[in-house]
Amino acid sequence: PHAQCHTFGGLSVFAAAINRMLDDFSWRPGFKEIFEAYPACVHALRTLYCEEIEAVLDRDEVGTEDDVRLRQRVSEAYAELRMTDGHFDLLIDQFRQGLAHLDIDEADIEEAGARFARFRPEVTAAHRAAFEQATALCTPAWKRELLEATGEARLAKFAQSLREKVSSHPVMCQTPLHEIEGGVPFEQQLQRYLRAGEGQEPLCPLALPEKLGLSKSTRLVFVLAAHSALKAGGIAAEAADAIHLIMLQEWSRTDP
Repeated sequence: PHAQCHTFGGLSVFAAAINRMLDDFSWRPGFKEIFEAYPACVHALRTLYCEEIEAVLDRDEVGTEDDVRLRQRVSEAYAELRMTDGHFDLLIDQFRQGLAHLDIDEADIEEAGARFARFRPEVTAAHRAAFEQATALCTPAWKRELLEATGEARLAKFAQSLREKVSSHPVMCQTPLHEIEGGVPFEQQLQRYLRAGEGQEPLCPLALPEKLGLSKSTRLVFVLAAHSALKAGGIAAEAADAIHLIMLQEWSRTDP
């Protein structure tokens, strides 16, 4: 069993590539903050891939009892991280880069990446469930109530906190603040979102204008900063978490 993975150079090659992937995300802006918040998850992921690397890379097991067991374990390992499709795209890219660094042939890298990628539904399951709950909560009536309860002072405090986080971050500060705001101050952007009715564009430009061409990691840094700023501004934790999840989903759908 699991003979296919040896086609690409053996288990040690894949273990090295996956450890390199996790090491990279432990310091990469956007992921670093998430991994620091859930250190036990990083340990669980290393353990998972160490123990299950053969099964992860073996397509012959798809649909078997072992495959069902493995998928459940992957889902549990990633649950607290609530990774989006955008996160997963970055994971796959980094996995491929790790293999390329080890001089694996391009065709084998693509095949290994495809095998790894089949676990997308399990890696992103927790975020999808949380996002559905957030969108169910964020009705027009709920947003209007939140806007009324927030008031101008809290909106201003949120905006100031977000500006400070953007201006002081080594990644985001490379882009002028007025470009990130897109000519619309952060507090007005949040007001616009909370006043939006059904069918209106959800959280742009707080999800960062596409025209800036910022990388996915930088967009993620901004979304995390906005989440922190919402709480710093006095927005209720439940509301801040719901808005954050919706921003994450928008970030995930937008290509750099």
